[in-house]
Formats: sequence, structure tokens, C-alpha cells
Amino acid sequence: MKRASPYVLLLWALAAGMAPAASIGYADRVTTYTASFELYGEVLVHVHNPFGDIRVRTTAEAKASIAAVIQPLTSNPNDITIVRETKADGVHVVVQDVTHSYRGRVDLSIVVPKPTPLKVIGKDGQVQAKGLSAPISISTRTGEIFVASAKPVQATTETGEIYLHLTSVAAADQSQLTTNTGDITVRFSGTVSPTVVGQTTGQTEFRGLAEGSEKTTGLAGNTKTFQLGKGPGIVNMKSQAGRLTVQIDRAPGGSTSPPHVIKKNLQELPRTQPWREGDPIIEVPKKTR
Repeated sequence: MKRASPYVLLLWALAAGMAPAASIGYADRVTTYTASFELYGEVLVHVHNPFGDIRVRTTAEAKASIAAVIQPLTSNPNDITIVRETKADGVHVVVQDVTHSYRGRVDLSIVVPKPTPLKVIGKDGQVQAKGLSAPISISTRTGEIFVASAKPVQATTETGEIYLHLTSVAAADQSQLTTNTGDITVRFSGTVSPTVVGQTTGQTEFRGLAEGSEKTTGLAGNTKTFQLGKGPGIVNMKSQAGRLTVQIDRAPGGSTSPPHVIKKNLQELPRTQPWREGDPIIEVPKKTR
């Protein structure tokens, strides 16, 4: 007897009102975790997540909150736990692998009061932090780092890229951005103007520099160096082989070249000649509603 194909059997099952059985694996079992706690003063918060992205946001309240999305691949979601512990050096928020064999992804978001200093450790996932008004230290292995801050930033990655949007700078502020092969981009407005020092064997690029900007460059073997500006605060950019980019945002209407003034009397400009017979006629299409 000839055996029916699986497709025929599936059609018979649907016709009979029966749904085909589906196997639900761990990949379908996404687990979420949320928690909140009070946080007063400038307490250092340590964040460690080696399994995915880390997002840091700020609030005006004296309260912190944590949210995590746990998505296992072949492991049990219960293999992951989020530990919050207060120690002598501050509050620690750690994504821990209970069995030391977890395979999957965990994306962690944390919201802290604005004056909270942070120390963030990731691995291969992205680290994003914005709205900061306190120093932050970030390290990853291959994960990209994106920061918008008004305070010093210490960012280190082996092969990931670093992007820093500096919203303000004080004379005592020193930011250090270091990567082996990744690119580094520093962006700030023309009113911030820190001193930017760079070193790389890769390419360098400067965008939005005003005419007459203070810039010195050097070359030692294959290593390129530069110093831009003489403003308050220092930003150090260092990459062994990546591209270093400095972008200065000018205010609307600003210009990087001197303005050109044309002095004309409008009464002296030639008048528009009226239409005469033989001139071309341009038909304007009628508006349709």
C-alpha cells in the first residue's frame, strides 16, 4: 500500500478541524524581568551583561528601574537570573548564568537618576547611554558603544566602534576613548569646543571646522596624530587601525566661511518686461480637487 505524503495528511487534518501539533522550544519562551528600587545621592551603579545589549537612560526621580528580555536558544530561561546587590563600592546589577552553560540572548535596560555615575561592562552587544549628567565608564569586547553625555566618558572596546556626542564640557573633564581596530566618532556643537587629541594608523576626518580653527597634525612612522582646538576639557581618541572622525555641529545659519555682502538698490534693478505678441505662452494646468 502506498503511504500518503505529509502534505496530504496535513490537509486531511485541517479538513477535519484538527490543528497540527507544534513543538514549542525554548526559543519561543521569551521571558521578561522588571524591578525598581530607590537610589539616592551619587551612588555608583555597576552594570554587567555579557549576553546582549545594555541601554542606559536617566530620570529626574530618585528611583532606578531595571527591565530585561531573556530569550534562550537551547537553554532553559531559568538558567538566567538578574542580581541586584548593594556593596561597599555601590549598587551592582548583574546578569548571571546560574548553570554556566546558558545559550541565548539577554537585553538589559536600566533607568537611573541623572546624577548617578555608572560603570558598564558588556561583551558582544551594543551599549547605549544618553541623557547623562555624571561620569560613565564603559567596556566591551566587540560591542559598539553609543553615548550622549555632558560629563566625562571612559569607553574601551577591542574591535567595536565608539560614538560620543558631547553635549557640554568643563575645564577639568577628561574623556578617554580607546579601541584596537574600531572607528571612533566624536561629535559636539561649536559652542562646546573641547581640546581633541587623536592617534591612529587609520584615516582621520574633520567635519564642520570653522575657518582658522586650531589644528596641528603629526606623523610618526605609520601613526597619525592630531590636536584640535584649545578649549576647556580634553577628549582623547586612540585606535590602532580605525578611523577617527571629529564632527562639529554649527548653529543654524552659521557658516564656516566669511559672509559675502551684495549692496544693491532694488530701484536700480531692471524691470520685468510685459508680455508681447510672439512671446511663448505657458499653459498652467487647472487644479483638480
